[in-house]
Amino acid sequence: MADSLPEDACAIIVSYSGETPIYKEVIASLKQKKIPILGITNIGDNMVS
Repeated sequence: MADSLPEDACAIIVSYSGETPIYKEVIASLKQKKIPILGITNIGDNMVS
């Protein structure tokens, strides 16, 4: 779904650990399209943060 977002979108990622493997691919896709990402996680130092 990240690949289908328009360039003026903003992504919100909610994850308890911030280390779910699929998020690595999703975040890379969003960064490539320069889509802003808001990450909400429980643990401070993780891939999503």
